Parts: sequence; C-alpha cells; structure tokens
Amino acid sequence: MQILFAVPDRDLLSAYQIILEDENMKVRTAFDGTQILSKLREAPCDLLILSDDIPRISAPEIVRFAKDEKIPVLMLRTDPDRKKRSCLVETEAELGLPFEPSELLEKIRLLEESLSSGKSEESIEERR
Repeated sequence: MQILFAVPDRDLLSAYQIILEDENMKVRTAFDGTQILSKLREAPCDLLILSDDIPRISAPEIVRFAKDEKIPVLMLRTDPDRKKRSCLVETEAELGLPFEPSELLEKIRLLEESLSSGKSEESIEERR
C-alpha cells in the first residue's frame, strides 16, 4: 500500500514512516498543505493520512482535492472533543490524537479491507 502521511510535526513523521515501512507499506511524507498537494499531483497514493491541523492549506481543502482524485483519507483529529469535526469534509476514517502505533496500524488494515469490499467506516467501527 502506498501512503502519504502528512502531519506538521517532522519528528512524528519520521517515527511513523519507520513504523509503517516496517509493516511493508510504502510511505511518503509531507508536513504542510503545499507539499501534500504537490506530492499528490506528482504521484497519487492508495491512502492519505492527514492531520486536521496541517498548515498552509486547510485540511478540508486537501480532503476535497483527494476526493476529486479518488484517494481515501484517514483524518488524524487533534481536537479530542471533535469540535472541529463539523467544519471538515467527510473522510473514510478518522483517528484521534494521541494514538498508539498499533491503533494506527489496525485502522489502516480495517480501512484497506473496507475499501476493497466497498464498506463504510461505520462497518469498520462496528467490527472493533
């Protein structure tokens, strides 16, 4: 699976790149919205993992671009109360920060299964 992992924290990017690559995933990284759009235009991916606090270009704008390109999005939510949720466009899945590496890997696995079978995140959540 080809993943574009995008969060503003470069240390977090490096750590999760290693974790995902150890699971045989191909990972590219980006730390701002401009990089994300550039990398998506350059070479699409199978999954965009995106933090909702990404700088320079808003997360909703990036999600709309990804949707136009048929790229599924796993949104990393920085607001534990999910107050920002109402202003963001719909994504295939989400995960609240902070999270354990195992939670991210499980969410990716379930999302990959649901995308291949055409199921929504609701059925992902029901299986957890």
